[in-house]
Order: sequence, then structure tokens, then C-alpha cells
Amino acid sequence: MTHDQTETAALLLVDDRMENLIALQAILRDSGYHLITATSGEQALNVTLRERITVILLDVVMPGMDGFEVAKNLKALERTRDIPILFLTGLATDVHQLYRAYDVGAVDYLIKPLDAAVVRKKVDVFVSLVRQREQIERQAKALREADRREYDLKLAELRIANDRRYRKLIEGIDHAIAWTTDGLLRLTFVSRQATRILGYTAEQFLEPGFWAAHLYPEDRAEVLAAFHEARAERTERVVDHRFLAADGQVLWLHTGVTGELPMGVDVDELHGISVEITKLKNAEEDAKKAAELREEFLAIVATT
Repeated sequence: MTHDQTETAALLLVDDRMENLIALQAILRDSGYHLITATSGEQALNVTLRERITVILLDVVMPGMDGFEVAKNLKALERTRDIPILFLTGLATDVHQLYRAYDVGAVDYLIKPLDAAVVRKKVDVFVSLVRQREQIERQAKALREADRREYDLKLAELRIANDRRYRKLIEGIDHAIAWTTDGLLRLTFVSRQATRILGYTAEQFLEPGFWAAHLYPEDRAEVLAAFHEARAERTERVVDHRFLAADGQVLWLHTGVTGELPMGVDVDELHGISVEITKLKNAEEDAKKAAELREEFLAIVATT
């Protein structure tokens, strides 16, 4: 049983006349409730902010802040808006006053001089209603938590199944590195080829800021922008870029990254594949230079 279920209900008795408070305390003394008193509207508001109040018995006519103003203030605060308020009034025949009491949030009223049996019965009813509401709220919260746990379990199972298929597939590609990052671009998985291709240890790959630290400076902004766009837009991006290997070499990688996720999965992560294409880039560069030399040679020939 929780603390909320065993906690003694606290009643706040508010009246500016001490003899009325003494009478209320005498009526409710043997009820088993925790009785708290206040002699002004201002004091009543302060008490509700400090204490966990179950029901309030509130005098209407008080100097300074009257009962209507107190009720209005209580209903304006999230912490106190659901506390049942029983107004204490000696003007049972004033219909307009009773209507006003309900308008500002009273749930019922007690007529002075107070009937002890009526006071106890009405207080018991509203304390019981509060307890029932709290129990329903606890049950609803427990159901939400249970649903959330079930969802998280299914999500974890789905991610594990996907990762197994994904990683098994990628491990067979010699010149490709498969990787996954969280929302802060911290690597959470790299395939086993990564160490052979780039030279870093598994521990180094998992260091925060790994991508930013080892991308070639002139390519860094473009690559990180592509990653952020893929994650934010849940789409794919492809970019060729240079990367600094552990031995100081500058390698070329062809990196494809996706922020798309399987149906029903909502996590902040990226999946990527980086293929090492340094030889291809070098061959392209050599071909480009050869073409430029050929054009220069032909231009020289044409002028002679």
C-alpha cells in the first residue's frame, strides 16, 4: 500500500472567529482526520501551499479576504484547484450567495448553526470522493507506465532484431564501415572493419566528438551538416569526404547516412555506411591530371 493510500486525510478549517473553529474541531475531533485551522483567508492560502489538504471547510464572511476570494485563488492554482470546498454560511436563504459559492468552485455548503451529524457525513462523503479520485489517478498512471514499458520492450526487441540482420549483412563487406550514432552523433556501433581500415581502437570510436575530431578540416562542415539534415528530416544523404586515419593518412570515404527508421520506431539515431574509396579518388585525380596534360599538349601542338 502506497503512502498516498495510508496518509491521514487533512481537513483545513477556516473561520475568523475562534469560537467557530473550536466548535468545528469538537465536531470532527473523533473523525480520525488531521485538523488544521486558519483564521484568515491569507493564512488559509499559505496553509494550502505548505500542506496536502484533502477537504476545506471555509467561512464565507471574513474581514479582508472573504471566502469567495479564497476559493477563487485556490481554483486558480494547479496544486489546489481540485480540493473540495465546503462553504460555511449563516445565510441559507440568500440564493444569490449560494449561486456565487458554486460559481467560485464550492462543492457544497454547511449552514450555521452547524449540525454535527450533517458536518461529519458531508466531510466523510467528500473525503471518500477524493480518495476514489486519487485511486483512479494511480491506476491510470500505472496503466500508462505499463503501456510505456511494453512499448519500450517491443521497441528494444525490434531494434535488436534489425541490428542483428544489419550487422550480419555488413560484416561481409571488406571496404565498408557500418556505424550507428545517437542524437549527439556519438558512435554507438561500428563494424569490425573500422579498426582495420581507419586504425582506431573500439574505445577510440566511442569517444564523444569522434566524427568532428577526425573528419578532414575542409570537409568537416559539409559532412556534419549532411548528418544533421538526415537526422532532422528523417531522410538520406550521401557525401564524399576525406578522413584522418590513425596513422596520419588522409583517406577518402563515400558515406551514405539515413535518419529513416522502421515503422513504429521513434528514436534519435543515424545509420550509416562509409566505403573507403581512396584508390578510386586517386585514380580519378590521376586521370584528371592526365587529361589536363593532354589538353595542354594539344594546345601547344596547335600553336606550332
